[in-house]
Amino acid sequence: MPAVDPSAPVATPPDTASLRVGWLGLGPQTLLFALYCAAFYALRVALSHGLEQDGAARHFEAQVLALAYTGNDPPLYTWVLIAVARLVGPGPQATLAINYLLLTGAFAALLASARMVLGEARWAALAAWSLVAFPPVVLGHFALDHSIQVVCAAALTLLAALSLVRHGRPRDYLALGAALGFGMMAKYNFPLLVAALVLAALAQAPVRRRLASPWLLATVAMALAVASPILAVHLRTLGQWYSTVSQLRDGGLGPLDARLSGVAGVVTSSLAFAWPLLLVLAVAAPRAFDPRKGGRPAGIDPVLARLVRDMLLAGLAVMLAWVLAAGLPSFNERYMLPLLFALPIHAAVRVLAVGSPAGAVPRFAAGLGAVTAVVLALRLLELTPFCPQRCAELVPYDRLADALREAGFGGGTIVTGAGTTAGNLAVHFPGSRVLVARRPELPPRAPAGQCLGIWDMSDWGPEIARARVLDALGLAPDEADAITEEAVVPWHGGTFSWSWPPQWQERTTEWRYVLLEDAVRCP
Repeated sequence: MPAVDPSAPVATPPDTASLRVGWLGLGPQTLLFALYCAAFYALRVALSHGLEQDGAARHFEAQVLALAYTGNDPPLYTWVLIAVARLVGPGPQATLAINYLLLTGAFAALLASARMVLGEARWAALAAWSLVAFPPVVLGHFALDHSIQVVCAAALTLLAALSLVRHGRPRDYLALGAALGFGMMAKYNFPLLVAALVLAALAQAPVRRRLASPWLLATVAMALAVASPILAVHLRTLGQWYSTVSQLRDGGLGPLDARLSGVAGVVTSSLAFAWPLLLVLAVAAPRAFDPRKGGRPAGIDPVLARLVRDMLLAGLAVMLAWVLAAGLPSFNERYMLPLLFALPIHAAVRVLAVGSPAGAVPRFAAGLGAVTAVVLALRLLELTPFCPQRCAELVPYDRLADALREAGFGGGTIVTGAGTTAGNLAVHFPGSRVLVARRPELPPRAPAGQCLGIWDMSDWGPEIARARVLDALGLAPDEADAITEEAVVPWHGGTFSWSWPPQWQERTTEWRYVLLEDAVRCP
């Protein structure tokens, strides 16, 4: 038997001319998606005046450049934020610029991957645009920083893996290593995708040949080099993993009940993640759900298509194994992002395998647009006075900063009772040292300027926040009562009351603060 050349292509690439038929090409489509992102960037900046929880946490961390930060995420996003904030300024515009660049990168990588697998331009485009119909991605437009980062890393990893399987060039091994290193730096659940991808690769002989190449050592070396900042603090990384798992556990459930609940959580989280795509697919091409039907259209690369399918199945198996091993009772559907992001490609494979019915493409495109519009409308509701919830992005921290300056605070050290307040004040008082009471501090520096302790009266547990701030300042409650001031800040444009009869009314947020002229009193 002749020897097998590991560098030989495992499948014949489709005719590239067929990929130029129909919709716009790869570059123009990515530009169109970038314009889609730019529209929502403009809306977010125009309609809101504050940072939500994730953005505030990242700006709180961005006060210093450190190898690791508190919390359950790697430091890469914060490092990038420090650099981007110097270019576009701090606040929502900095985090949004990063998020939308990452989302555009994820779209471009998914589009290229879909074209490689499908060999068909229209369904490849629909598969890529399906990314924005997933609820965690849509909600992550403005808020879920690390989730958007990990889906970009996952999409780049898939593209690099598919290129490696098809071509086996040295640069493909290096590209896969770089993508894997980026993923490790993106979010701590990324290794679940790595495990799923390895299991899927081992299931096919042509792909196993690629793993047998000595160039795989270059992949590992590149991944280790890119992820070296995390490896340098590996003990802390392991601690973050343990902290994340501990937070997800429920002490009120026994081991068996927790695991049964976790298995149910995998099912419900997967459905919550994928329901828009499944709904649109059921309307546009219902035969795609029939496992008895299927062929092998000429354009589809069978090796790559199977790799995507096996990666999705292995991802669910890996998640189930993790849930059972760690005893996790529940988790959010956004944890499925690095495992199910490629589901639209497999869905398109199924449509083409059973035979795309007449009108399926326009029906799928219309359904995808409708679902995306509905989910985005619900998200945008939180950026308008009609928001019925807490609406953290609308809290007028800019007006709070003006009120504090009018009260005489010019800068120094700020101690807050909540991370969201801390991050927003770090934006509005650059150069000040902002701390959160009863949390690990940022690296200390010599006290300078004034000392401000502040807590939000509309937050959950304002008395607890007050106690923590006063304790950090070393103030007794009686002593603090004599110097506590009030800042009642009206929201921009008022708000719509959902009570009956509905009416337009002013909405305010109330803070209490103590201002000390001597920063030595601060922690």
